[in-house]
Amino acid sequence: MIKLNKLDLLTLFFLISVAASFIILTPNLTGKTINIGTTVTIGADNVAPTPKEAEQPAGVFSRPRMSYYVDPNPLELTLNPGDKRTEIIPIINKGTRSIHIDSVIYSLQKFITPKNTPFDMSPGITKEILLDINIDESTRIGVYLGQIVISIEDQIELKDIIINVNPLNPVFELKTILTNHQIQPNQDLKLDLRITNIGTQEPTEITILYDLKDFEGNSYSLDQETITITDMINLDKELIIPKQINLGNYVLITRLIYKDQIIVDSQQVEIFEPHIERPLMELNKTQKIFISVFLTLSIALLILYFLKVVRKMK
Repeated sequence: MIKLNKLDLLTLFFLISVAASFIILTPNLTGKTINIGTTVTIGADNVAPTPKEAEQPAGVFSRPRMSYYVDPNPLELTLNPGDKRTEIIPIINKGTRSIHIDSVIYSLQKFITPKNTPFDMSPGITKEILLDINIDESTRIGVYLGQIVISIEDQIELKDIIINVNPLNPVFELKTILTNHQIQPNQDLKLDLRITNIGTQEPTEITILYDLKDFEGNSYSLDQETITITDMINLDKELIIPKQINLGNYVLITRLIYKDQIIVDSQQVEIFEPHIERPLMELNKTQKIFISVFLTLSIALLILYFLKVVRKMK
């Protein structure tokens, strides 16, 4: 049986501690940085290899590759009660095999019906999803948000849809222009509000309301004001984005109220947080506790061993 003296035990303890430290600290020694905060891009040029394809060497696939393109921009419409029209969403099959397309409308089923899905697409062609849009005459004035969920084989694409429903004969024209469509929480959203009086042509008092709404039905009231306008006015406005707000795509909804008439306008806004790179050796709480305990025990053992050596020498 092998007997270990105190020096051997101390050396063994150090080796075990060093090995444990290396295992725990490995994520911080890989030369990679950690990004905190993300932005989401809906749509884009999508390439989707299967799990088996992913295991193959570069350029070798067990079957033709699927690649497609869906325009990532939202479908924005301004309509009046009683309007009917057909809109299209182009899809490009950029791959080398046929793909199957289907679609479902989310939150706007009463206005929109997909006309020609499902369908199959051969390689290298462009085909359009046709949407029948019908705004009933009894529809209330406002901004309506929803999405079309496009399934392409086993992939899902979400395309935002924004419908502004305005009166047939508005007394005012309303236009919202954003300086920047991307902004962080707790920052000022800057906009230029342009209002034209086309109905009264005399000093008229109106109320403007500003709301932020997402595609899941959450809404934030940002501000409201009452102004007097004679013919035309341009307002430079700053709206503070709430500090506690989920990241993602929103719509700034501007409503002009004059007596019993409402006019609306909208602009899409993305709420995001910047990418922050952590230093390579930044430690989390668990790692800091382990290192503190390890150093404390190591120093204590060294002191004890040194004292025993000194006593033996005496």
